[in-house]
Amino acid sequence: MDYAEARAAFFQPRPGAEQQTGWDSPGRRLRDAIEPLATVVFWAEPAYERYAALGLDFLSGYVWSRSSVLGNADPAVAAAAFGVFEPGAVAALLDAGRAACSLEQIRTARMEAAREVLRDVIGEADGLTDTVAALREAAVSADIAGRPMYAGAKAQPFPEDPHAGPPGTAGPSPRRTSAGRRCRR
Repeated sequence: MDYAEARAAFFQPRPGAEQQTGWDSPGRRLRDAIEPLATVVFWAEPAYERYAALGLDFLSGYVWSRSSVLGNADPAVAAAAFGVFEPGAVAALLDAGRAACSLEQIRTARMEAAREVLRDVIGEADGLTDTVAALREAAVSADIAGRPMYAGAKAQPFPEDPHAGPPGTAGPSPRRTSAGRRCRR
């Protein structure tokens, strides 16, 4: 599946598919605010382009990028961390991703894509440093118990780029906002 096929499959509203969940809590509102930042590393086209350059299709790029916070964990461990996905499919996609590129390559592609997208979207917005500092504090404050993706994301160092989370300013790093996204239960 390439990005155009993924866009057609996942980015289009389905008639009658919208359901009111009644979920309205501070945690849900925070999740809804963070989700666009946290997911640019697998939903934004620049991310796909970088993964494709490494020999990954959309799904193998999604799985390898997302699970890269776990390091080189066994595919069964990564599949368990994905939770709602079919474990055999996750393991096969992860194996395919690892056959195409290294952990360091996928992490680099992920961060470069995040920087590009967030710089384009956010630019040098007023208050960015304060917002990022608050995101950083929140992203590292939750308990890691039972949250393997959060634990892995939390263990990653902050990159130097202000749009990707440097020490001292903690940009809206997908690694960190993703950590906050992954600490939900």
